[in-house]
Amino acid sequence: MTLRQKEPDSFVYSGKPSNRTSGPVSKLVFLTAFVVTLVAFGVTGVLGADPQTTASTEMDEVGVELRISPGAVDPGGSFEIDLRLRNQRPDSLVLTSRARCLAHPATYADGHPVPMNGMHNGCVSRPDTFRIGPGEELREQWKVRAAWGETPTPAGVYSVRMHLNVPDMPELVGQIRVR
Repeated sequence: MTLRQKEPDSFVYSGKPSNRTSGPVSKLVFLTAFVVTLVAFGVTGVLGADPQTTASTEMDEVGVELRISPGAVDPGGSFEIDLRLRNQRPDSLVLTSRARCLAHPATYADGHPVPMNGMHNGCVSRPDTFRIGPGEELREQWKVRAAWGETPTPAGVYSVRMHLNVPDMPELVGQIRVR
C-alpha cells in the first residue's frame, strides 16, 4: 500500500482497495461526518479564520487524527497535541513502529524546524508493536510550551507535523498560532 501527500492536507491512497463502497450511502456518511466536524470544531476554525488545529485521514479502515488545542497561545504559553488512531476493522490491528514510540511531532516555520519544549520525547530507535483491538483507539499526547528553554517562541503561525513511525502511514499537519 502506498500513501503519498498530494497537498499539505490531502493524501492520495493507492494500493489494495478496501471493502468500502463509493455509492450514495458512503458519500452521505462522508458528508455527515464533514458537517459534524464543522460543528464540533467551529466553522471559523476549520475554514481558515483561525489556525488549522485538526488534521485527519483514513486508510484501510484505520482513522488517524491530529488535534492541537488551544489553537493560539501567547509566547511561552502551553498547548497540547493529541494523536488518535482508531481501528474500524472487525479484527485487531497490529502496527509495527520503527521506534519505541508510535509517532513524534515537530514544529516548522517556513519549512524550517523550530524546536519547542515538549516536542522531543527521547524516542528510542528500537522497533516495537502496538495492538489496537476492534473498535478501539490508541492515543498519544504531548504537552508543549511555545518556548525553547527559557526563550519564548516568537509570534507567528507554525506548522505542527506529526511523523508516524509506522511504514505507509501519512504525515499529518496542523497549525499553532503564537500571538
